[in-house]
Parts: sequence; C-alpha cells; structure tokens
Amino acid sequence: MRAPKVWQGGVLLMACNFLVALGNYAFQGVIGRQLPLVEYGYANAAAGAVLLLSLPVMASSNALTHYVARFRASGQEAELQGLVSSTRKWLGLVAGSGFVLALLLTQPLATYCGFPRPSLVVAMVVNMTAMLGIAFVTALCTGMGWYARLGLIAVGGMIVKLVSVWTVTRGMPLAEGAVAATAASAGVYAVILFWWKDVSGAGERINPLNREFGLFALAALASAFGSFAFTQSDILMAQRNLPAEAVGYFCAAGVFARGMLGLTGPLLMVFFATRSAGAKHASDSRTYFILIGLYLLIMSLGAIAITVLREPLTHSIFGRPEPAAAALVGRFALLILAIGAIEILGSWALASRWFGVVHAQFGLGVLYVAVGLVFGTDPSRLLSALLAAATTVLAVLLGICVICARRTRPLEGSTFPRPPLQPLTP
Repeated sequence: MRAPKVWQGGVLLMACNFLVALGNYAFQGVIGRQLPLVEYGYANAAAGAVLLLSLPVMASSNALTHYVARFRASGQEAELQGLVSSTRKWLGLVAGSGFVLALLLTQPLATYCGFPRPSLVVAMVVNMTAMLGIAFVTALCTGMGWYARLGLIAVGGMIVKLVSVWTVTRGMPLAEGAVAATAASAGVYAVILFWWKDVSGAGERINPLNREFGLFALAALASAFGSFAFTQSDILMAQRNLPAEAVGYFCAAGVFARGMLGLTGPLLMVFFATRSAGAKHASDSRTYFILIGLYLLIMSLGAIAITVLREPLTHSIFGRPEPAAAALVGRFALLILAIGAIEILGSWALASRWFGVVHAQFGLGVLYVAVGLVFGTDPSRLLSALLAAATTVLAVLLGICVICARRTRPLEGSTFPRPPLQPLTP
C-alpha cells in the first residue's frame, strides 16, 4: 500500500466523520432543548458510563484491528479469514458474558454516579450491548482498509440516531430516551454482511485465544482504560462531585472540545492500522508524519474556532445564552489538545507493541482521574486540575516513548516479528 493512499483514506473517513460530528452536535442540540437541564446531565453521564463498561470489548476490537491489518498487509488470506471467523464467535461469547456482568455492575455504578431511576440503568445495558456490534464492525473495516464503507455506515447510523432521539424525546423528555436512541443506530452496521464474503471462506481457522493474542489483548485493555480515563472520565467526575445543574453546563462545554477528538479520530484509526501492518515501504515514516501532522493541525484549528465561537455554540445547544457553560469552553479546548497528543502516543505505543508504555499510560490515567476527583470541587477548578495533570502526563509519556524508540532496532520489512498464532485442532 502506497503512502498517499493511506493518508487519503484517512482524510476520506474524516470527511464522513465530519458529518457524524455535525450529527453528534445536532444530537446534543436536540436533547439540550427537549430535556430539562438535569436530565441532559444524566444522559451525558450515562453515555460515559456505557463507554466505561464497554472498554473490555473495545480493547478486543483494537486487537482485532491490529492483527487483521497485519495479515492483510502480508497477504495471509487463510489466517485473515480464520482469525475473523474465530474472533466473531469469541466476541459473541464476550457479548453475552458482558451483558450479564453489566447487569451486576451497572446498578452499583448508577448508585455511585447518582443516577435516579433503574430504567436508566436498563437503557445503559441495552446501549452497551449495541456498542459491541459497532466495535466489531469498526475494527474489521479499519483493519481491512475499508474506510469509505465505514464512513458511509457511520453516517447512516447517525441519521438513524437523530431520527430516533427526536421521536423518542418529544414524547418522553427523560435521559432514557437519549440513551436508547444511540442503541437504535447500531442496526445500520449490519450492512457489513453485504461484504462478508471478502473476509469469509474456507481458510484455516486461527485461534485468537493464545498467548500472543492474549498479551496484546491485555495491553489493548490497559490502553482502552487509559484512553477512557483521559477522554471521558471527566463526565463521571463531574457527575460525582458537582451539583446537577453544574453537570449540565460542564457537559455542554465539553461537547465541542470532545467533538475535536471525534472529528480527528479517523486519522488516528488509520494511523494505528498502518503502524500495525508494519513497515513495508521506505515512505512509511512520511505517512506517519502526514497523519500526525493533519491530526494536530485540525485539533489546533478546532480549539481556536470553538474558543472564539463559544457563546453562539453554547447558545445553540440550549436555545438561550448560558454564560456559565461558555466560560468553560476555552479551558476545555486546551485540555483536549493535550489529551489528543496523549492519544497519539498511546496509539503509537500499542501498534508498536511497546507494552511498557501502554501500561504506563494506564497508570498515569488512574492518577489523572484521582487528581480530578480530589481537586474538582467546581467546574472551573476541575478543568484547571485536569489540564495541569494532562500536561504533566504528556511530558512523561513523550519522554518514555523517545527512550523506547531509541532502544528499538528496526527489522527488515517489518516492525516486529509475526506472532505464531496456532490453528485450532478439529
């Protein structure tokens, strides 16, 4: 695969994701106008809890992306077909087990976060189950380089999500309606079945439950928890520490900053898949720099734009001026810039199998959450504490990555040896 095709695929997916980002913004506008402020805060906090509970399967999907990209790049069709088939069945087992586990864990989490009704917990569990299918389809499309297909599927899912939330919240102005509408969009991802023949066949079945895959899956799990800590845990911190109305303002200010991560996420996905495939061309380093440069440029421009337009943007969510929310947008933008750089380092480390860096990111994420819980007594102090913590984490991770890069000796034609996945015995 030539370098231009790689970054162009990322740009194409990002263009589709821009439409998805606009859809997410419209989604926040719908629930911001049709739900009371307290319910708006509950809906966003519940979405954060769903992401937390879905992290184990998200980590498995990262492992699937990694190996699918490697097998596709090296032309190992039999291994690719067998791995996808085995992983699909394995993820089905994980989905069922995760559903049962979620029923046991979501009620304590709901109590901890202050969710008021059991029905909100039920909507969260349904949403989490839908996330499993979305994660599998996203991992498969990313590993296979099907960026246009993934982009179109995501846009279709967003359309269904908007129609669902508009219909449901008009008749039921509760947080449950917003959470359930997200689950409805998962049905669009079933269109991947039209292309299933491209990865199915009579290839040798590969067992993903072996030592090599397991080690990577554990590292991916640590990476997923670390990423969640930096990108989403602030919502749960706010739900835990702040009054209900303050949570609503905090979530509204975070919509635009988090939208920067959503917009540039496809570039990070393509970067991860390309790095996972291993170095095959002399121009691969240029590909990495192009993807990273685009990512940081768009993040920076986005931070400037939402800071300048913070008042009309928050007005558009609530349909009225909300100075308390607008005042938080600038600091939120700076925080997400630092977190975006941390995400780059985390993706590079996981794709390069620098498991020490990945585990360090997880540990630093735990400290980041602890800082927010201790010092986040009001929205302004919470953002200031998180910004200081994220900046420190970025400097530490960058130093560790530089040390790992200097100690890593490049291999001919590949960044690392292919793990010996073993076939299943009949």
